[in-house]
Amino acid sequence: MLLQFNFSNYGPFKNETSLNLEATSYSEYKEQVRVIDGNKILPVNVIFGANGSGKSFVYRAFRYMRYIVCSSVNFDSNAEPDSESFFANPVSFRLDDESKMKPSSFEIVLNAVINGKSVMLQYGFSVLNHKIENEWLYQLPKSEKSNSKVLLYRDSDMIKIGISKMDSALKATLETSTSPQTLVLSLGAKLNVDIFKNIFDFFSLSRVDDFANLYEIIYYDHKIPSCIVENDKVKNECVSFLQTFEPSIKDLIIEEIMTEKNGTKKYRVNTVHVTSQGKEVIFKMEEESAGTQKMFLLFNDLYQIIKTGTFLFIDELNARLHPLLLRNIMLLFLDKDRNPNNAQLVFTCHEPWILRSRLLRRDEIYFTNKDNETGISSLYSLAEFTDENGSKIRQDEDFEKNYLLGKYDGIPSLDVIDFAKKGN
Repeated sequence: MLLQFNFSNYGPFKNETSLNLEATSYSEYKEQVRVIDGNKILPVNVIFGANGSGKSFVYRAFRYMRYIVCSSVNFDSNAEPDSESFFANPVSFRLDDESKMKPSSFEIVLNAVINGKSVMLQYGFSVLNHKIENEWLYQLPKSEKSNSKVLLYRDSDMIKIGISKMDSALKATLETSTSPQTLVLSLGAKLNVDIFKNIFDFFSLSRVDDFANLYEIIYYDHKIPSCIVENDKVKNECVSFLQTFEPSIKDLIIEEIMTEKNGTKKYRVNTVHVTSQGKEVIFKMEEESAGTQKMFLLFNDLYQIIKTGTFLFIDELNARLHPLLLRNIMLLFLDKDRNPNNAQLVFTCHEPWILRSRLLRRDEIYFTNKDNETGISSLYSLAEFTDENGSKIRQDEDFEKNYLLGKYDGIPSLDVIDFAKKGN
């Protein structure tokens, strides 16, 4: 499970920023907390914030880290900027000259199982000028009396691997032959080094979805739930999933419409409804509501994430979804019986009703806020926020009311919209 995601110098986030999924000592909703090898970890985090405050950049920062981990073995130092093998720089903070010259950093803290043993790993890298500037991997101690083990350290001059029992020839290859555009982690995973492969698999099995743009997700081929084509049982589970909010859908019909030169098959998905007279009526998926289309596309990721116990990050999960549908998805991850493999969900949102729903703990609620003078965004949880008197936020407060009143910041600073005012 993911304990932390940290990043800096990315988008409006100039400074070190942390999304923490470790549970605090707060007592509310203790049944939601997952205890893994002594670590108390949260299954859900939601991020609120004004438009332009940076919440989507938290999502994009994780997406960028995942992209580099999963793709860096294919990067080519001689590639053209528009090609898939080109190493793209992250979007650094642009409102001062200093940050443009500094690397952008990305890091996770992960509870992993290596050779049957639970370990806590801290992995990260920094990027500057289309290459890896630094890369590190530490095994964190289980007690304050112990020290971290340096399993990997890399800077612009050298690579040093400290994994015991690793084949010396393989270690030498990784230390001397890894290109500036390739992560040691990614190459090591390809060469089946267990600890590298474990972290790589966390990223490759995790999912990142931008549901702010329905047109974009409909036409992303990798979003079509291929598992429903290959497995009738999974297709039936998809139908049952759709029926949780649209009971008139009785079945799905999958049609193969073409096979591309590379062997990739494309499909058309139709829904089957039944009239009150018992007659079947077939609809194209694009004839269904935007919400139904979105939930259909979301099924694949929800199904895979829950089955594998991995991580799902969604930007604007609430877009085109009824509040009760959103609530149902949150409950899927919060319920230990329905989420037995401890899958995790993080999403950005504009729905303040969640704050009054009493579904989430204070440490599961995050806000982004941008300083209007410097343009620097910050990310903080309700658990760590202190009011103007320096007091922590109480559990019995009206979170929704206080949020909309601006007590926790993270809301837009609005002026009156007036197109008819004099002088226009």
